[in-house]
Amino acid sequence: MGAGQSQEQRVTFEKQPDGGVFVLSQKALEQLSNTSAQDLAQNDKVKKLMHKAYTEGMRHENERMERMKFQEISELNANWQEEVDKLKQEAEVEKKVTEEEFNKAAEEFGQKFKEPINVGVCQDLQDALVECLSKNNSKPLICSKEVQAFSKCVDSYKLVIPL
Repeated sequence: MGAGQSQEQRVTFEKQPDGGVFVLSQKALEQLSNTSAQDLAQNDKVKKLMHKAYTEGMRHENERMERMKFQEISELNANWQEEVDKLKQEAEVEKKVTEEEFNKAAEEFGQKFKEPINVGVCQDLQDALVECLSKNNSKPLICSKEVQAFSKCVDSYKLVIPL
């Protein structure tokens, strides 16, 4: 660089606390300031060091950006998952209400349109007639009184309840 013997010079870089770009140490800046810009531009070692510093700084910046993107995506994912969970809860509540309303309506329908219980008309007289006929299988005329009583009961029932 100057006349005389060239000495090996070391350049050190210091990493910034925020993980950003590297900066030259004060000593390196002093050494570089004593060198002309033209000498610096032509010095391959300086070019390599500057390129290395630039590359390292870009790598750290890219890593920082990746961390920021990952954090942002994680936050978005958490927000969407929270929204999905909230919608699932709302759907579950709606389902429960709908089921309750359906069951209530089905019960009311069943009460309104219940099948009438058919109680045998003149059941006691009918039972007496059946018993008489089964005892007197070969002589049905013996049960004529039971037949007349049952028949009279059925006729009176027809008058009370229209068919």
